[in-house]
Amino acid sequence: MTTQHKHVSTNSRKRKDKTMATITQTQQQAINFIVKAVMDTIRTSGTVGAPAGVLYAALMTQGCSFNQFTSLMGALERAGKVRLEDDCYFIA
Repeated sequence: MTTQHKHVSTNSRKRKDKTMATITQTQQQAINFIVKAVMDTIRTSGTVGAPAGVLYAALMTQGCSFNQFTSLMGALERAGKVRLEDDCYFIA
């Protein structure tokens, strides 16, 4: 019985991983739109920078969670697109 339970758990984990890796064309378009909007906002902020809190507040009104925001901004930082300095984002 324990072996069977582990087997089911492993199968459902594999299914979940596969599902999470698949992004539809519509989802990819939405991600691209959001990234472009965030990058444009940071770019127009110039030498003042775009305050992280203001960026998050704007995205939050569109349904973005804090975890999603930090994931997005972290990905942009790791990709070398933006840098965070004194709680403000700048184009890298």
